[in-house]
Amino acid sequence: MRLLIYNIAYGTGHTGAPYDRIRNAHRLIRTPRGVLAKIVDFISSENPDIVGLIEVDIGSSRTRYVNQVEEIASMLKHHYVSAVKYNERHIAASLPIARRQANAILARDRIPSSSFHFLPCGIKQLVIEAEIGGVFLFLVHLSVRKNVRTRQISHLAKIARGREPLVIAGDFNTFSGKGELDVLCSELGLINVNSASMPTFPSYRPRRELDFVLCSRHVRPLAFSVGDVQFSDHLPLTFDFDLEGGHDILQ
Repeated sequence: MRLLIYNIAYGTGHTGAPYDRIRNAHRLIRTPRGVLAKIVDFISSENPDIVGLIEVDIGSSRTRYVNQVEEIASMLKHHYVSAVKYNERHIAASLPIARRQANAILARDRIPSSSFHFLPCGIKQLVIEAEIGGVFLFLVHLSVRKNVRTRQISHLAKIARGREPLVIAGDFNTFSGKGELDVLCSELGLINVNSASMPTFPSYRPRRELDFVLCSRHVRPLAFSVGDVQFSDHLPLTFDFDLEGGHDILQ
């Protein structure tokens, strides 16, 4: 099984470089047409069974009302689940453009069950849970504020407890270092598959490890890589795995 995780920055094409954000600030209001095609081409070249997308626009004026999840899923011929990342009670859920900012899980095979959890604090609260091929996948995008992240991580451990085999992946925004995830990994028995701590942000000059794939003991890592592409401010993660014992999880 191959899992690809990618924060695509709503297809704006920003690389995280300060000059890029200033020079191309207009992309935050109207995305260029070619960036999404490049993202899809890259994802397709990796041939993933599952894709976790962070920061995807589901049809605002920024994308000329194109739902990027539907567009990517159609081109990959994948099934998908998606939701706006803000709790409906939060003001961000009612603002133009922001109310169409989402996360999504795509899969080559049918997604038999999925659910949406909302963390108790922060602006970005969505956690998508999906069971695919016998594996429980949680896709997250945590707060940029450390005190809020700490509370979010604690709650994440509670809602993921008891799921096995388990993968938790996404953009954790661990600006204080991967040690922020020690409690989560300890409580759920998870390992960070990026054993070399390869940085994932910003893509133009990677120096921080913000994006992670964490897996439980019943998930056997086979390969892991960080993609060298600059279609977003984050780099994509690709993780190959099977279940403990080596049998095919797509049975």
